[in-house]
Amino acid sequence: MSVKIAFSGISDFLDLALIPIRSAFGHALPACEPKAPRKVVLVTQTRDGVSLENSVCLGELEACQAAALELMHSKRSLVLEGFNLEEVAALCFNHNYRWRFGPTPGDRSRYIIEPGVKPLSTEDNSRKASKPSSGGIE
Repeated sequence: MSVKIAFSGISDFLDLALIPIRSAFGHALPACEPKAPRKVVLVTQTRDGVSLENSVCLGELEACQAAALELMHSKRSLVLEGFNLEEVAALCFNHNYRWRFGPTPGDRSRYIIEPGVKPLSTEDNSRKASKPSSGGIE
């Protein structure tokens, strides 16, 4: 009797473990497409410190990514609307940019993208490594 109970406990566990696998083979999930078209906006600042937003591209993924890449190569700040978080993170990682969430109008995702801090060159790192520190007890 104890063997039957132990075996049924294992079979229940296996059934529970196989539910995600069965559902994955049963039907495919629909692709996650944004509801609204994507938008790329250039952000500039005036001398008074006021930020101005100028729309650069509105439409499909390929056109908006091309416009965003062009602005990123010229080290400009921009806003991306309607993009997936994975797309924004990949762009920022590949081009040394920082991203943060922006104020969202409605249910659209809005990311503010800014150039990252310029990394030190290897020449600067070797000079700093060769300098002795003077902040310790001698």
